[in-house]
Amino acid sequence: MPATLSPFDVNAFLPRGSPARKIAHFAKDQTIFSHGDRSSDLFYIEKGCVKLTMTCRRGNEAIIGFFDRGDFFGESCLGLDKPFRFGNAIAITEVRAVKLDRKAVMGVLRTEAQVSYLFITHLLARNTRNSEDLADNLLSSSEQRLARVLYRLSESAAKGSTESSPKVNQQTLGEMIGTSRQRVNFLMQRFRRLGFIEDADGLRVYDALLNPGQDD
Repeated sequence: MPATLSPFDVNAFLPRGSPARKIAHFAKDQTIFSHGDRSSDLFYIEKGCVKLTMTCRRGNEAIIGFFDRGDFFGESCLGLDKPFRFGNAIAITEVRAVKLDRKAVMGVLRTEAQVSYLFITHLLARNTRNSEDLADNLLSSSEQRLARVLYRLSESAAKGSTESSPKVNQQTLGEMIGTSRQRVNFLMQRFRRLGFIEDADGLRVYDALLNPGQDD
């Protein structure tokens, strides 16, 4: 079963109404930041999904991480005196995020030991999950990779009580697991037929999905 992150209360950093905290909205496919940009803010996702990519000199793009509700991203802002972004963050869906000023966050981490500990523990767990995702992409079948992603999306929806799963189309799912849209469509139909998922009124995933099969 994919690693599960413990929820982190973003209000532990900065309370609502703080001038160092803002709500940011991003449209689907919008670039949130690019490699080389000044890194001055930490982001916490309240709704939606974001991918982190790297682009080589020849223009090829590699996806190195996915983030959804309850995840932080952009923590490179906390590393150096004059930090820069090391990747590109792009909204996969419409995204609502809490944008936290670097200096304010650094002040809390330096003075609040318990908050600092919980934040570091949360990031370590998230990085472990990302490592599992990378290993999954290398070692598992496309069916198993899709099952893991769908489980993640349904888990993201469960973190909130009033919003449905992020709307991710089959083309994007294919990009997330390294296969074609046609392959995703075939597998989604199979999962529905076997009763592993229901998606008529928002994605619902059953635990049996995590062992769907071994074909590729």
